[in-house]
Amino acid sequence: MKKLILAGACSVYGLSELKSAFLEKGYETLFVDAPFMAGIKIHEYEETENILYTQELPACDVVIPLSEFWISYCIKNNYGNISQNALKASRSKSFLYSFMKENHFDYPEIYESKEEAKKALEMGK
Repeated sequence: MKKLILAGACSVYGLSELKSAFLEKGYETLFVDAPFMAGIKIHEYEETENILYTQELPACDVVIPLSEFWISYCIKNNYGNISQNALKASRSKSFLYSFMKENHFDYPEIYESKEEAKKALEMGK
């Protein structure tokens, strides 16, 4: 069975449902988060006792980074299952929008100044 890590799991609702859904697809799931997240109550009703608090990820087939800490970790440690474009896009809205534009997706306009943005609003953009 393949192993999947959901890194940044403290911010996610429905961990048990996610675990079941991934299991149906053939993935054993491990929920992890950074040690500094231990004890921080992000939401009221969740099974946070199922989260491993660690600064390093164990071996796995797939990592899904959900926070800046884990995105940085994946970049630093060259996790191959995440494209470099996805990692860059998670760090830079400008990169994301230019990538979307190049691939013919609708994308938000980036304005060089506050005045330029206000002018666009006045024109109904």
